[in-house]
Amino acid sequence: MIVILSGSFVSLSRDVLQQRQLDICVCTLAEDLQMLRMKSISTHQNLKIVFYPTDNYYAFETEENGLNCSGKYITRTFPKNIGFPFYFGILTPAYVDEYGSICSGSVEFGYSGSPLLPRTLTFKYAGTPSAGGHVILTSYPDLRSSVVIVKVATGRIRVGQVSFFSMDS
Repeated sequence: MIVILSGSFVSLSRDVLQQRQLDICVCTLAEDLQMLRMKSISTHQNLKIVFYPTDNYYAFETEENGLNCSGKYITRTFPKNIGFPFYFGILTPAYVDEYGSICSGSVEFGYSGSPLLPRTLTFKYAGTPSAGGHVILTSYPDLRSSVVIVKVATGRIRVGQVSFFSMDS
């Protein structure tokens, strides 16, 4: 009886840990986006964040002493079981947004070309993004997912839990 209970506890705690790890990665991404947006406003400069869905990391421009350090990036790599759906072989992930529209792609910001190419989002000096869009992060292999959404007009950043599906099938 104790063995059965401990086995279910281990399974439950693994699920909780994976969900917590996904939550941490999503919150870190949202904080990085918000920080980049605020820095673009305070320094009156355009700052970029670049997503690499095939390599499972993103990088954003730094600024020092109020000046944009063009070409200097801070890189954030995801743990091996967390990342972009594309990295885990889910080529066209999609989810239904709050308006009932289908949104697809691991990382989409106004560009619908090859998912193999890095995706760039620029926050303009007024804090508005170059394009609205979303980033889906997934816990693998259980496929729990969260989405970080950037609104085009306001630059508002929000996080949501999603049930995504693959448009591949």
